[in-house]
Amino acid sequence: MHGKGGKTRAIPLPKACVATVRAYRCARGLAADPPAHEALPLIHGNKGEALQQAGLYREVKAIFAAVADGL
Repeated sequence: MHGKGGKTRAIPLPKACVATVRAYRCARGLAADPPAHEALPLIHGNKGEALQQAGLYREVKAIFAAVADGL
């Protein structure tokens, strides 16, 4: 993540998210824990690239719709 002044910043992951992110990485065929300085996007598009704002919005919206349908 790039912060103020374009400097790279680490973003701490809440403990409640760690198991989910590890499972997601494994489902993508990646190691559960990323190696140091990995540059892959956390959430990827269908072609493996990072999602842009509109694509990420559609993915989050689809997740909420699926959860709502399940309720």
